[in-house]
Amino acid sequence: MSSKNTKKFSVVYFTEVKLHDVIPSKWIRGEGKKCKCPKNVKLLGKLQSKSDLIADENWKTWDIEVKYQSNTFLRAHKYSKCLQFTSNVETSDSTGEENSNKTRKRKRRPNPKYYQSPSGQEIPPKKSKTRRIQVSGSSSDEEEVVVSPVPRNLTPVYTNTGVTPDLEEDSDIFESSFEIHGECSGETFPAPTILSTGGEDLKSELRRFQEVVLSELHSIKSDIEIIRSAVVRNNLSSKPKCPFRKPISSVTELQVAEEVLEEEKESFKFWCISIGGTNAEDHVRRILKKLLLHEFSFEFNFTGKYGKKSFKKLRMCNIIIEAVIDSHKTTEHRIEEVIANWFRGARDRNGGRSKRNKNQ
Repeated sequence: MSSKNTKKFSVVYFTEVKLHDVIPSKWIRGEGKKCKCPKNVKLLGKLQSKSDLIADENWKTWDIEVKYQSNTFLRAHKYSKCLQFTSNVETSDSTGEENSNKTRKRKRRPNPKYYQSPSGQEIPPKKSKTRRIQVSGSSSDEEEVVVSPVPRNLTPVYTNTGVTPDLEEDSDIFESSFEIHGECSGETFPAPTILSTGGEDLKSELRRFQEVVLSELHSIKSDIEIIRSAVVRNNLSSKPKCPFRKPISSVTELQVAEEVLEEEKESFKFWCISIGGTNAEDHVRRILKKLLLHEFSFEFNFTGKYGKKSFKKLRMCNIIIEAVIDSHKTTEHRIEEVIANWFRGARDRNGGRSKRNKNQ
């Protein structure tokens, strides 16, 4: 293809899969007869709007026919969708606009009130004569009743029941009066051509309809993947943070955290929920492991017995319980048991039990 008249996007017809789609014009090879294009439909949906993208030489080479070109992806995309239902489409902006301005002469539909002579000339029907009957009533009132004549010698239009009426005339009227208008560009595209009323043509039209539906489904799937990736990126950028420094390694840091939780209760609860876990027990253990330094956890137990600090009396304990209950179907009693067992086994974690066994 000559680079002088090439525009950024091209609507092409893939002869192998019999589908229309939009690709950057830089992907076209071999004077407009071939192009480089990925097989993956999702990858094509993500890359086809990038006009400056160079085609990968490892992509498959497809046989194509260039149907249309435009400098904007939106116009080319709309034209590609309309192209699924059309048979005559020009391959440039100028020819498309000139063709849209052409008006077609509407074929005359025969008037059902007239009938045709053997020579093909329309003959108007004769005016029917009406009879007026006077109905005598009282001496002062008279009523007239109009009686229409009964038609006689009527013959059916189609004498042979095995032959269907010729719909070629109606199809021409449909073709001349049907137009497809672009939604955004304002262009008018030629109407689809109805080939015939045979069974084979009907099957081909149904195949074309199925191809259009499949193409639309692939486009919707690619849009969903794009939206899903955008949502994931937003969630990662808005990851909740703990309102105080962690892990807590001293009594001073613990007091500071308790003071912060007087005003930052909801943010700390949201952070606890975001930690998550396979179940309620795993969720509690993950929160405590991130919250307290391993050596500092030796100074606590749940109730505060045996000279240790009570975790139950801390403000953060109640917030952790609320967060886990909101995330899992569990009870407050079960969460308290998990917290107590976690502090009970603190010295056995991180190789503590194996070190004691070696010393013994």
